Amino acid sequence: MKKVLKTLTAVSATFAVALSSLSAEITIKEQARIRTSVYSYSKPKDGDESSKLWNLKNASAADYLNFYANNEYAGVAIESVINAGNQAQTGAITFDTYYGYLNYGDLKFTFGDFDSRFTNRYNVTATEAGLLDSDFAKFGLSNKLTLGLKTTAGATTTSIIQATAAPDSEYSETSTGSGVWVKTTTAAGTSSVETVGKTWLYDFGNVAQSAGGENLSLLADYTLSDIANGKLLIKGGLIEYAYDTTKKFSQLAGYIFEATWQGEVVSLDLIFKNPEHKAFGGGAYLTLKPVEGLAAVLGFTGGVQKDVVDLAFAVDARFQYAFTEAFKTTLVAKYSSLKLDGARDPETGLEVGAEFSYVANETLTFALDGRLDYVDLDNNDKLNLGENTVTVSPRAKISAGSAAAITAAVEFTQALNTSDDYKAATKTSVAIPVIFRVKL
Repeated sequence: MKKVLKTLTAVSATFAVALSSLSAEITIKEQARIRTSVYSYSKPKDGDESSKLWNLKNASAADYLNFYANNEYAGVAIESVINAGNQAQTGAITFDTYYGYLNYGDLKFTFGDFDSRFTNRYNVTATEAGLLDSDFAKFGLSNKLTLGLKTTAGATTTSIIQATAAPDSEYSETSTGSGVWVKTTTAAGTSSVETVGKTWLYDFGNVAQSAGGENLSLLADYTLSDIANGKLLIKGGLIEYAYDTTKKFSQLAGYIFEATWQGEVVSLDLIFKNPEHKAFGGGAYLTLKPVEGLAAVLGFTGGVQKDVVDLAFAVDARFQYAFTEAFKTTLVAKYSSLKLDGARDPETGLEVGAEFSYVANETLTFALDGRLDYVDLDNNDKLNLGENTVTVSPRAKISAGSAAAITAAVEFTQALNTSDDYKAATKTSVAIPVIFRVKL
């Protein structure tokens, strides 16, 4: 890890010197975070309860080291993730974002691996890792729609890593000295709840990505000022994707188009995507800010794909209101529907989240978060698998300053539909996470 960091530091210094010679403005942002768990408890539908105390590696100790440089006509950005909980393995340092852009007046070209979202998702919570900041806050089809129970026969590999030694006794080396370790489950009839996962209609509002992947994109946009008392942005380009592959021909990029109009009170974002052959989707996201302190977003995403998806759509809603400068509430909701080709009925789900937050002073912030994840609204499989849950989380953030804080929370999750259909389903879980974070 030390060698990797020395190399990164040397590259960063060279990078900074080179850019300085071009009269570029350089910004370096460093963040550090560790999510610990004071205590966690879970009880399955049928089986023994379990608990853990003082888990310093509850999720990960990972955060960003970012470099930005720009001048009047161009810029570059590199956002890397340093995973301190993964020091002895590959992936200790990964590049989350890498892109460059250049301007020709109002015409701009952007290229690389990056995110491009116009409409605010209102997923920023008052404390770290709040319940509104997750997959369902992304506009588009939910990745959690439940298809039913999936049973796997025989041995199944559940994890593959590279390391100098096994992280625990459940891993075995593929061959002596290979440094590749695998974890498998050998129980016949292993079951899990199967979901649709991240389709190309997931996170549809991010025009530079598809299916939540790390796609390379090449986009061009042009800004028109003073259009109906607002600004009009036209954007189009290519997204890296397996668009179409045959023995004689391969196309490895799909198409996107976006038109956004932004006014003081109303904004409208229209998106078209064709990432795969015979896959077509569109999204419309309307933002309203009628008075100070009030914001609302209503979004619709829909798509079809020949021989795969008959019709899929999602309706997203966001509502945020600041009662006072210190007291604010936010509501996030998503309804999803997916009818696969040949299926009798669509799979549907409803996800709703809310937060009430109060800033007591510069040091203390309090919040109450809640989530309802009814990801099997239709119950086509006629099974109770414990996939529908409700979560309540009181939270507090203690700030040392604007860029450093400790967040403590209690997260209580209860499944709404457990039965003997899936005895391994978690019926009740309680977690007490404590998150330390610095953003400089």
